[in-house]
Amino acid sequence: MKTSEAFYELLLAQDGPVEFLPGSYRLKLQMSAQAALDALQDPANRMAFTAMIPEGKSVAQTLEIVSAGAGIPLAELKTAAADPSQFGLPAGVTSLEGWLFPATYEFESDTTAVEAITRLVEQQKQVLNEFGVPEDDRERVLTIAAMVQREGAGSRTSARFRA
Repeated sequence: MKTSEAFYELLLAQDGPVEFLPGSYRLKLQMSAQAALDALQDPANRMAFTAMIPEGKSVAQTLEIVSAGAGIPLAELKTAAADPSQFGLPAGVTSLEGWLFPATYEFESDTTAVEAITRLVEQQKQVLNEFGVPEDDRERVLTIAAMVQREGAGSRTSARFRA
């Protein structure tokens, strides 16, 4: 694509609206405007930075998954996670343990470590809001949930070995 004007003119010349998903795409240098438009409309060219966080992962494990999926250096994620106060957590929270909500996340190629962790924390806060958990009780609720989850995992493991 020689110029952005050529691409813009091509968009205007299309019959009906042109649709493509926002994000980062693989494009070649020196593409024609039509080839660039075709590439933007092909989901195979979309570069997905995805991290699937399963339940029960520790902060360290979660950061490794985010690093691998989002292409964010693990050292940057660890540095960001070392200061939980920057994520708007209740006073006295000294660890992100329990605050990184398990789900599948899609990140942009330029997502920073702080932005990635903020998304996971904000998702956890949203879930706590949906369940009506008051801010003052959130750390206690998450601690109890983690203990229940560990106990449940332990009893499933024991039952498996007894069989």
